[in-house]
Amino acid sequence: AKQGHWQALCSLAGLYSEGLGVRKDEKKARQILKKASETGYAVAQRKLGEFLDLGKGGSRDLEAAASWFLQAAQQDDSEAQFRLAWAYIFGKGVAKNETQGLGWMQEASSLGHAHAYGALGEAFWKGRGVEKDAKQARYWFEKASS
Repeated sequence: AKQGHWQALCSLAGLYSEGLGVRKDEKKARQILKKASETGYAVAQRKLGEFLDLGKGGSRDLEAAASWFLQAAQQDDSEAQFRLAWAYIFGKGVAKNETQGLGWMQEASSLGHAHAYGALGEAFWKGRGVEKDAKQARYWFEKASS
């Protein structure tokens, strides 16, 4: 990990985060994830976003979390797309924008993110950010349940 290999850094952060084979140290895990994120590794960027969103290993920073989610989402990380979608839908760290949020939710669903299917079903059922559409709601709910 000293050479900066992103996968090794991400795995090392996981060990510190969980306290596996080392003393649990979420602050150190967060620092390691930041280093891995700066190499452009999408998984590390998403995980750093999660740490920032939850305040693990330091203070909570929703704007920074959304920024890291965006960087990972742009690399087709479906979980980052899903989390960024919720950030936009609820205005967590970004200006609230349901339409943009649903766009990211659709991106996540296009990559097979099952929770995104359910969220899209809910949006069409309740008319959140889209016109109410029972057929579309049924389509997404069925996709989520299969």
